[in-house]
Amino acid sequence: MQENMTDELGAYFEACREGPVTERVTWRWNGAELPLALDDYLESRPPPARFVTSVRAVVLRSGQVLTVVNADGHRHVIPGGRLEQGEDPLVTLAREIREETGWEFSHPRQLGVIRHRHLGPRPPGYPYPYPEFLQVVHAVTARCYRDDARIVGDHERQTEFVPLPHALTLAIPEGQKRYVQALQEGGCRGEPPPPP
Repeated sequence: MQENMTDELGAYFEACREGPVTERVTWRWNGAELPLALDDYLESRPPPARFVTSVRAVVLRSGQVLTVVNADGHRHVIPGGRLEQGEDPLVTLAREIREETGWEFSHPRQLGVIRHRHLGPRPPGYPYPYPEFLQVVHAVTARCYRDDARIVGDHERQTEFVPLPHALTLAIPEGQKRYVQALQEGGCRGEPPPPP
């Protein structure tokens, strides 16, 4: 099974036009430290769905990107969360963005994929995908804000729209800067596309 997983994911990522931005992180789970490599790819092709555990989005509005500050003080630009069993990924994305930021969105389009690779042994009882799992990253347009939709006290504490160029100067992970840079270079300002 693990060999088939590696082959299928390897084939998907080998077909990507550009290589990843790779960062090493350590997550904590049940008292254990889990070293991971996060590979951020710019990629519009959907990945194999069985490896996707979460969906995220860069939220745009009038040339600005939504930044989020977590309870631990770290800032990021890709709010989102875990898929529930049988849930459509865009339904998950809408729910998570609404709960974390209060924003409704429109015009989702896939921007990239984050490949998470565990670098250490699987801890006993670890219930999550191992040795690899994926998060799909979309670009979306902020539509309307609903303060009553946001879950107060959730992991995300503060949100703010900042100009795309300014987001590139913030202390956010390099892979996320790559998504912002691609949107800035592509002229994406967060307005709806023209009608067909």
